[in-house]
Amino acid sequence: MKLSPPGVLHLIEGEGPSVEEVVVKIGKPVPFPDGRHYICPFQITGMGDEETRYAAGIDAVQALQLVMIPIGGYLVRLNQSCGGRLRWDGDEHGDLGFPTLE
Repeated sequence: MKLSPPGVLHLIEGEGPSVEEVVVKIGKPVPFPDGRHYICPFQITGMGDEETRYAAGIDAVQALQLVMIPIGGYLVRLNQSCGGRLRWDGDEHGDLGFPTLE
C-alpha cells in the first residue's frame, strides 16, 4: 500500500479509487503584531473555500498544538458536506487524522 505524505486526505467515489486529493497545510507560528502571543495559519486545499485560517496560542508551541482542533472540526464539516467520502490514508472507519471537540 502506498501512503501519502502527512496532511493528505482523499475524496473517494464509493469503493473505487481516490478522485481528488485534499491537502492540509500548516504554517509556521508567527507572533501577533503586539509580540505577546502567536498565531498559526492553516489552509485546506482541494475542497471547500481554501481560505487561510488561524489558531492562536500564548507561545509558538501552543499555537501549533491548538491549530490541530480547528483543522479537525473543519475536516468534519467538509466530510459531512460530501456525504462522508473524505478519507485519511489507511483509515476505513472515518477518522480524519486530526482531533475534534465533537
